Amino acid sequence: MSVIEARKTYSATPNYITLTPVGETISEKMFEMGIDADELAKRCDLPKETIQQLLKAEIPLTLEIAKRIETATWMSADLLLRLDERYYKNLAFHKDHPEYPVV
Repeated sequence: MSVIEARKTYSATPNYITLTPVGETISEKMFEMGIDADELAKRCDLPKETIQQLLKAEIPLTLEIAKRIETATWMSADLLLRLDERYYKNLAFHKDHPEYPVV
């Protein structure tokens, strides 16, 4: 089978949705750094509640918070914002299309 035939045969469109909140990525980095939400809040000069809400996907990530997290963790603010945007887009899509499984 040629590459062209394979592209016609196999769709590149996934038949599932991934819902990974940005808080999971931040939590992994916190674990790697050996810090908890209290310490991240201090390093970001943010209320502990804000960090906790972000980690639980209760609030969306803002540019200001992303920049503070970048300064404290060296994680790219741009990457974090794109991950957060993808999460909320996928969440909205899933609400409209519940037939797609979440993985």
